[in-house]
Amino acid sequence: MIRSLYTGESGIKSHQSRMDVIGNNIANINTVGYKSSRATFADMLSQNIKGASVSNGTTGSTNPEQVGLGTTVSSIDLMMKNGAPLATGKNTDLCLSGDGLFVVRRDNETYYTRDGAFEFDAAGNYVLPGSGHFVQGWMAKDGVIDTTGAIEDIKINIGQALPPDADPNALTITGISVAKSESLPISFGFDGRSFHMSGIPGDGKTWIFSDNVPLGATSAQIEDGDGNTATVTISPAATFEVPKGTNVDFGHLDILTKGSVTEQYPLTINLDGNEYTAIGMDNDLDYSLDWSLKPGGAMAGSNKLTLTNGTSDVTFTLDSPLAESIGQTQVTSSTASTANPVILTFSDGTTSVETSGTYEIGDKFSAAYLQDAEIDSSGVITGIYSNGMRRPEAQVAVAHFSNSAGLSKTGTSLYQESSNSGIPVIDKAEAFGATITPGALEMSNVDVANEFADMIITQRGFQSNAKVITVGDEMIETAVNMKR
Repeated sequence: MIRSLYTGESGIKSHQSRMDVIGNNIANINTVGYKSSRATFADMLSQNIKGASVSNGTTGSTNPEQVGLGTTVSSIDLMMKNGAPLATGKNTDLCLSGDGLFVVRRDNETYYTRDGAFEFDAAGNYVLPGSGHFVQGWMAKDGVIDTTGAIEDIKINIGQALPPDADPNALTITGISVAKSESLPISFGFDGRSFHMSGIPGDGKTWIFSDNVPLGATSAQIEDGDGNTATVTISPAATFEVPKGTNVDFGHLDILTKGSVTEQYPLTINLDGNEYTAIGMDNDLDYSLDWSLKPGGAMAGSNKLTLTNGTSDVTFTLDSPLAESIGQTQVTSSTASTANPVILTFSDGTTSVETSGTYEIGDKFSAAYLQDAEIDSSGVITGIYSNGMRRPEAQVAVAHFSNSAGLSKTGTSLYQESSNSGIPVIDKAEAFGATITPGALEMSNVDVANEFADMIITQRGFQSNAKVITVGDEMIETAVNMKR
């Protein structure tokens, strides 16, 4: 009889744990991305009253006689089935459906979550606003996303300027033929060394050396593959042997200043029809003809003009002040002629050799700034710019575990890998058959009707085990009273 008291006690404890699980599920019925749990029971060790026996020919076999000693919680399982999507209309919210979890980071710790209530903070970081965890993914490089590399914090600043070379519809001038003279020779690079060459036809083609250039040569024969040949002058004399067939690509030409740009050797710049003479450049530096104006680098009434090629800047001293403030457009231009044609390269890869007209040098586009961002079902974040251009900025990463139910809960809807979850595989959502719904959140997967049914069953189980203790107590009392 006393044994039944402890058996009933184990039942009460187990059903109390099950009720705790049910209560937690119901408490999180509106928690974004919450995954419900369930408690399962198993019987405890049984006491053997009598062992089993085998038939001896005169009697048959008998089964063992065992009395169970109660129940215990066998497991509390994490139910990773999908929750229903709920439309929010907020374009930074993400609902993940299928196998996978979002990856977030805080300090040096990596976490995983189904809570996609993300947004951009004041610094442009894509975060979980309640905890400040950084959402992980791949940032685009020049509009291209490489998902084979390491993941990093996603950061996109609304209002950021469009890089000068980012617009695929822009007109790009990849080469400009200039007069070949001692004052403005062509810079030819080979094996990391620079040589001056003059006499190259100005048609922007790719030339090759017709023959080996011997050591100490001061001239060489080149050809363009269409039967056209030319003799170029090399100075200083070559100190190496150039193999026959080596490419000399003059589709893009640099001007190498001979000494300082002075009144004797000026560089003429055309700005919106106003011609200026730039002087004061450093000695022996290569200045490409496709530099663009550095934002804020030219103001009306100034005789300073700052250009950039994306990595370094150069400031010109003009012989007269600028007539107007120049915005974020290309500032240098060239007037094409038969002697000095302009080679245009378009976004479709076609080229055109122009012998008339004036052309701006570099990428031409109006000032453009990031106005908004949108996310597609694969997690690609596309930037929308003020000039109508759209380009990829980043992609959200998704983690897959071989046993996601084995993840360890850390609170605030976050998980971390455990010894039984497996090692995470990081990839795009579609790699695991998952989809991302932007402007929506995943609701809790708690089934209220099922929880209420479990609650009733758990309550009855608790009451029944309590009754076992009560009846056991009465039986003990009856046995005691038999003595009286």
